[in-house]
Amino acid sequence: MQQRDNKPGITHPGKVTLFGGSLEENEEPLGAALRELDEELGLKVRDNSLKRLITYYKERQFDGEDSESNVFYLTEVSPENLFLREGAAILEFDPRKDELDGFSMSTVTRLSILAYLEKTKNV
Repeated sequence: MQQRDNKPGITHPGKVTLFGGSLEENEEPLGAALRELDEELGLKVRDNSLKRLITYYKERQFDGEDSESNVFYLTEVSPENLFLREGAAILEFDPRKDELDGFSMSTVTRLSILAYLEKTKNV
């Protein structure tokens, strides 16, 4: 996971989040995930290595726009193969062993971890 910079004006300053970002023009969610992994972590992966976990939809009540968060996961990545290019730190986290309550994290991150645990409980 990513420890976000504590800078005003960014989304979720100082919180723990998943790596990712917004879609670029004419970009599909899987393509954006692959691009963001490369941009943020220097990680180049094949599209068939990413697995879709869940998609969240949120209705915007103030600016009239809806949002969609597509969450993918990738297994068997060694932290030594990652190079942090954005954010304050990479946090190693095992959701089966570590407590969620110890982290100030975005709602999508917390829900995604719980969805991942549910999806992989028999693995």
